[in-house]
Amino acid sequence: MDELIGLPWTPPGLDDAELEAFLAFKDGFPEGMTPLIRKWIQGVLLLKKSAQSAYTTYRGSVFLDFQLQMNKSFGWPAKDTYYLDQVSACFRNLDSQYLVYFTDFVLAQGIHTDFGEDALEGILLNGRSNWSVGTRSGRPGLIGRVPSAVAEAVESITDNPTVANNLLRRAWGQAYGVTPDPPAAYSSAVKAVEVYSTKIFNPKTKRSTLGKDIAAFRAKPEKWDFTFGEQDSKSHEHLLGMMSLLWNNQLDRHGSEEYKDATVDQARAAVLLASTLVGWFDQGLVELKEEFRN
Repeated sequence: MDELIGLPWTPPGLDDAELEAFLAFKDGFPEGMTPLIRKWIQGVLLLKKSAQSAYTTYRGSVFLDFQLQMNKSFGWPAKDTYYLDQVSACFRNLDSQYLVYFTDFVLAQGIHTDFGEDALEGILLNGRSNWSVGTRSGRPGLIGRVPSAVAEAVESITDNPTVANNLLRRAWGQAYGVTPDPPAAYSSAVKAVEVYSTKIFNPKTKRSTLGKDIAAFRAKPEKWDFTFGEQDSKSHEHLLGMMSLLWNNQLDRHGSEEYKDATVDQARAAVLLASTLVGWFDQGLVELKEEFRN
């Protein structure tokens, strides 16, 4: 809600509960936002502006590519360019969910126009949509909204193209994208942590698992320095607890009687937790003490 403090207007006479409900972010594209989303898409796909709007042309190929990749017919004409009436007809064939997909698809094309990512983010933010503009798999796309401070922190962590950061970036896309894949997101989050935890807790092993790294840490925690809290504090226990929480709650790792696919909420929690651990490990806050190195 802090991000919306600058909103120029709210309805008068609302009590605290009503104001909170009004300012709350909504799933999908709220109804009042739809015309602006369509206008943004038209601006991105504009080919040639005409004084007579009926003769303004748009990139029909993007509509057709979306239809092809969705493997679903929307009844769109097979033409490289569309006129305004054809674009309007295309929008009528998109329900609210497919409009989210199509917006994400248009974003991913990376078409550079005056109707850029910032313009779309402004619409989403002021319309209080749970979607925001981000990056998935190296391309712009829609991601589930998280507090700006969290997004900025994760962006700073994943900015360097290391193996762990690439895995973490993939995990964010799988957890917060328009078609989330919770099991894959959880798995990518764990792997991102393992890239670091193996080097820190099992440096003589080329391949390890977070479970084995936890066991090594638990067996002799005094071998490692953790630059967080006083030396006699329980910071080591808390770090071990965070690593164990991530590892022990991945119930889809192996086939067993307890097998369960991760839910979206569980995957997102795992990605947030992994982001903290990767950030700490990346900054060198956990390292083997000098006397145990050889």
